[in-house]
Amino acid sequence: MSNSRADADIEQKLQQMASAIQVMEEQLAVVAENESAAVMARNSVTSAMASLNGIKESDAQTDSQQSKTLIQIGGGVIIPASTSASEKMLLDIGSGVLVEKDHSEVLNYLENRIREIDITIKNTSTEKSNLRHHLEQYKAQMNRAMQAVYSDQGQIGNV
Repeated sequence: MSNSRADADIEQKLQQMASAIQVMEEQLAVVAENESAAVMARNSVTSAMASLNGIKESDAQTDSQQSKTLIQIGGGVIIPASTSASEKMLLDIGSGVLVEKDHSEVLNYLENRIREIDITIKNTSTEKSNLRHHLEQYKAQMNRAMQAVYSDQGQIGNV
């Protein structure tokens, strides 16, 4: 094989490696976004649980059995409301489906949801760590290949 053919093969291999690195970096960004979304979802569910527990505690401390709260109705509008832990609540279970549940059922649902989200966070964290590891290995492999090419040409360089 001629030297120019070998150089072309090496250049093509390096371009393929660079493309693979770019794909891995994009995958890593998606996984990181998924992890961030899961953490935000967990925070939201935790906040809902704290609010529900606050209503229950308030009910236990007052004679009126009505807790004062604020409800965000969208568009930056928040309205005052009175509620009680004994009242039924509507729970969005996905796809726009609402079901009526009592306080303890909603808390149980939210606790299960937190467990599911925690598993998702753990899995995405593991996936992110694995992707980073493979990405660094691939970058090191490409760096070694580039150094070999440049040292063959009498030049020293890094990627």
